Amino acid sequence: MSYAQIDNYCDFFKEKIDEISSLGIDPLYKKILIVTIIDTLSIPRFPNRNNRYRFTKIIETCGQWKNATRICLPQLLLNLRNEPATLGGSLESEVARRIGSWSSGRIYGIDVVDPWLTGIVSSATTTQEEKCILNNSQSNLFYLYRNHIVHEFREPGQSIPVFGNPNPHYHMHTVIGGPTTWELVYPVEFIILITKNILDSLKIYLYGHYLDPYQFYNFGSLWSRR
Repeated sequence: MSYAQIDNYCDFFKEKIDEISSLGIDPLYKKILIVTIIDTLSIPRFPNRNNRYRFTKIIETCGQWKNATRICLPQLLLNLRNEPATLGGSLESEVARRIGSWSSGRIYGIDVVDPWLTGIVSSATTTQEEKCILNNSQSNLFYLYRNHIVHEFREPGQSIPVFGNPNPHYHMHTVIGGPTTWELVYPVEFIILITKNILDSLKIYLYGHYLDPYQFYNFGSLWSRR
C-alpha cells in the first residue's frame, strides 16, 4: 500500500466527475452518472453495509451538505396523509399549518423552510409519526431520488428545475381541478458539487487511515463473490 494508490483512485474519479460535468446532455443523464459515482465512493468509506446505509451516510458525513438532515415538510405532509395511522393527527395539522404560510408562486430554498429534527419532532404524538419524520430527512429523500433516476429513468414528483438556481428548492405545482403541491428539486449542479465534496472528504479519510481503496472492490474474471 502507498499513498500513490489513493491518489490514483481519487484522480480517476475527479477526472470522471469533470468529464460528466462538461457533457452537453440532458441533466437527467448527468444525474444518473453522478449518483453511480456516489455509490462507488461509499464502498471504501462504509464497507460491509447495505446500499441505503452507505449512500445516506456518505451524503451526511462527507457531502458537506449542511442541510442533509433537515426534514422535508412537503413530502412529510404527503406521507402523513397517505397512511391511515397518521392521517388527521396533530403532526399533519402542524405541518399543513407551516406549509400554508408559504407564499404562492415563490421559490423556497430548503434551508429557509425545512426544520431540523428538533424543530418538528415535538409535534409528533405517536411512534408512527416520529418514524415518518425520520424517513423524510433530505438525505433519505435523496436516496429515494437516486433510486428513481437509476431504476426508473425518471425523476420522482412533478418538479420543474428553476433555471439559474443551483441549490435544492421547492416550487408550487398546480393542476386545474387537482391538488396544489410543493415540489422538491435537486439541481444537477448541486449533485455534482456534493459528489466533489465526497471525493475530497474520502481522500482525507483514506490518507488518515492509510487505506488502499482498491481492496474494497472485486477485480478479475469472477463477477460474483461471497
